[in-house]
Order: sequence, then structure tokens, then C-alpha cells
Amino acid sequence: MGIRSSLANIGVLLASCAASLIVAEIAIRVVLPPPQTVVVEPAPDLSARQAFEQNARAVIRLNEKEEKGKRVFFVMTPTGRRLRANAHVTIRNHWQTGERIEIATNNLGYRGPPLGPKQGERLLFLGDSITLAAYQREENTFVRRIERLAHRDGHDWETLNGAGAGTSLKNSLSILMETGLSTEPDAVVLGFYLNDFLDSYGVYVEQPPEWLGGSRLAGYVYKALALRRAEPEIDYAAFHPGTDDINDLDPAKIKSAQQAYFDTLKVIKADMYYAEHHRVSAWQEDFFAQLQRRPLDGEQRRFYQQVLDHFRDWGGTWSPHAWTYMQPVFEEFRKLAETHGFKLFIVCYPVRPQVEASARFDYPQRRLEEIATASRGDRHGARYPFSRHATHFY
Repeated sequence: MGIRSSLANIGVLLASCAASLIVAEIAIRVVLPPPQTVVVEPAPDLSARQAFEQNARAVIRLNEKEEKGKRVFFVMTPTGRRLRANAHVTIRNHWQTGERIEIATNNLGYRGPPLGPKQGERLLFLGDSITLAAYQREENTFVRRIERLAHRDGHDWETLNGAGAGTSLKNSLSILMETGLSTEPDAVVLGFYLNDFLDSYGVYVEQPPEWLGGSRLAGYVYKALALRRAEPEIDYAAFHPGTDDINDLDPAKIKSAQQAYFDTLKVIKADMYYAEHHRVSAWQEDFFAQLQRRPLDGEQRRFYQQVLDHFRDWGGTWSPHAWTYMQPVFEEFRKLAETHGFKLFIVCYPVRPQVEASARFDYPQRRLEEIATASRGDRHGARYPFSRHATHFY
């Protein structure tokens, strides 16, 4: 009798737990949107890095290719590569234009003049080398031309160029959170190139495992655990001067701490790119299998051969899986826009084969449009037309 009673009690307890989980799942589906699992790791050395770089304006002169100056013009941080603050770079006889190019950064590491008090409307531009435009004089970059044309038409716009060469979508999000929000932008213009799905430091997208079965309750629990993920144990104290006098910084300690950063980043980079290699390889195999099942005419065959050849660059955005991978990051941009009250614009740059083809091969642009449309029209995320199971690409 005692055993039966105990089993009955256990059965009642399990049934109650199951019923509670079902009720919680239903409540979460009614009240909350699908959980996003974007993890943003802030730069622990930001204040000390800015203070150190404000001590004196670094002047860098490059005789030929800008590539030679990347070691000194860019600084590596735990959240990705940044332009050095308060730097002035001179490129003589630029290899692309033959011109003398000067690039000056402000105290945030943005290309352009120092940032003063906000007066009119601010437009913050994020993106990669296309937006940075290191091959153009400052006045000829499209970021500065937009400001000039706006003033001509009577708009009090101030444009900020927060782009950096080799910046990915996730790294742009990291820059926005690290320094961009502090500028109080009225609009953020994200320049998106088709290889921006590739990984970068600072932001990691955690995807819940398949066995969770699409449960939003389990997804939120998984997200909470992911956000508590431990950061690498590095002694950042050497970066903090502990005094208002920047000259009191110990160069030996700074060099030691920088080496610790690079040693840690090597490990992170190895793990990250090892995982990325297998992920992108799986996407490429899936894409190739789809191509084999579809009849292709001559131009389609030539174009998709280029996609395969450049799959680990811009070609990867022809995989539906790449858009599932990027979707939480786009959602994070949208949520930041709503929270901080700025308008979000996304400019998608095509690749040359798209422009030169006589037919329209615009799968990435259509997927990006679907994401933007879903974000505008369905705030609670009840459905997304860009499911990872979508496979139609032309």
C-alpha cells in the first residue's frame, strides 16, 4: 500500500510539473517574442585604451599600400579590431587611386573630425572597408558627401563614420554597443556586404540545440545560461592607470597586457574559425547538393560556379543557413533601435558578378528584405519567412 501511495504521489507530482511547464510555455508564447540568443561581450579595456591613445596624436606615413599600416593603424581588442583613436594616417600614392590620402580618427576611433556636443541630427554609419573608404579623401567619402548634400538642402545633419576594414555584421553590432550608442544617433545606417556573415570577435550567436524542440520556455532558459558564460581570465588591471595622469602608465605592463590579449585572441580565433570552417563547409555541401538537383542554364551555371568559388567570402549568403545564422543579430539591431529611439537603415552592397549578370541573382537581397519586412510587420515574431529550412535560392 505504501509503495502504491508513493508511486501515486510521484505520478501526481510529475503530472503537476508537466502541466506547469505547458502553462508556462503557452504563457510565454502569448506574451513574449521568440528568444534571441545574441551574446555581446563589451570591451573591458575601452576607457584605458581611449585614455592611452588620447595622450598624443599618432602620425603614420605610408609610402605605398595601405595594407602596410594596418599593424599600427588598427588595434586588436577582445571585441574585435578597431581603428586607433586620435590617429592620423598619410598614404602617398595610394595603390588604387594614386592619390595622397589622409585618414584622421577622433577620440572614438571613428574616421572624421572630433565629436562635439550634439546639435542637429546625427547619422551613424557602420560597416566595413566600403563605408570606411580608406581609398578616398575624407571629403570624397560617401559618408561626408551625404552630410554636405544634406546641408545644401537645409538639413542639419552630422554624419559619423564608425566603419572599419574587415568588419563583420556581428562586429558592427559590437561597435554600436561599445561606442555608437554613446553618440546618441538619430539614425544608424548599416552598410552590409555579402561576406559579413563571417564571424568576428565580440559578438557570438548561440543557437539552441535541436533537442529543445522549438520550446520558447527552454529557449529563454538557454539564453539566460548563455549570457552567463564566463569570459576568458585575463589580467586587465595593467591597462587601467589608476591615475588621471596618462604619463604614469607603465609601458612594460601595457606591453605585457597587450601580449595577454593577443595570446587569448589566438585561442579564441582558433576555436572560432575551427567551428566556422565546419559550419560553412556544411552549408557549402548543402548548397552544392541543391544545385545538382536543379536544371541550370548556361548563365545560371556560370554564376553559381562563382558562388561556390567564393563561398567562404560573399558566396555564403546564397545559403539559407547563413541567414538563419545572421537573423538574431539583425533582430538585436532592431531591438536597440526601438530601445534607444533611432531609425535603422540597412544598405546592402551587391557583388560584381551580380551587377554584371544579365539575369537577376538577388537571393541575398531578397532574404534581407524579408528580415526587414518581418521585423516591421510582426513585432512579436509570430512567424519568420526566412526559416532555416527555406532552400529556394533563384
